[in-house]
Amino acid sequence: MPSPDRMWTPEDYSQAVRVLKSIAQKDPRKLPRHKSQNSWKLFDRISSRDNLAAMLNQNLPLNTRFPLAIGYMDGVKQAMIIYFDPLTRGINLDAETVELMGLTLRLAQEVTRMGNEFMASIPKDDPKLLVRQEGFARMKDGLVTTFDGAIISLGEANLYRLPTRIRLCGYVQETLPSVFREFPATVQTELPLRLKRMRDHESDEGMKRALADLYEAVAPKSAQ
Repeated sequence: MPSPDRMWTPEDYSQAVRVLKSIAQKDPRKLPRHKSQNSWKLFDRISSRDNLAAMLNQNLPLNTRFPLAIGYMDGVKQAMIIYFDPLTRGINLDAETVELMGLTLRLAQEVTRMGNEFMASIPKDDPKLLVRQEGFARMKDGLVTTFDGAIISLGEANLYRLPTRIRLCGYVQETLPSVFREFPATVQTELPLRLKRMRDHESDEGMKRALADLYEAVAPKSAQ
């Protein structure tokens, strides 16, 4: 396992994923845990946004930052899947899954921003413009899927305890508004209505407030 005492690279995540898979195959309960007495430091490194410092460094050229972002996205998603799979089988790893989901949303936000930066830099007469536009469109489809998965999780009280659902709602609110206009028009129309229904059907007042804040962050002003 890479050392938790330094920031990780995408290659460190690849190595960590191999170790995490080996642990999970033997006993998922032995995976590094959020706020655990013994393994909190390692899990904090796995889920830390500090790892993304180089990727976010605007002084580095885009052709350096973009591959870093894609590498981090792949590694973090794989780590999240390792924690999510036991969760679906009744092993209580919801806090860890949510922390990694929050990091995935942050990465999706940044990858989208970089994608727009890259597309804006392409000359209109570039012979590969159409291919690049199609690739960017596929990337945005993946963006919708990532956020859709997180929003579905907000309603899965059978998998996620209330505090973790509230925390996840905060992560979605922190990242969704900046990428919302990248979604297809149909999704932009449907998603606020969906969040409103979730808010109206939620029984816990704390979660209801979190959903209300999220709804207000993306709903048209005329609908609020």
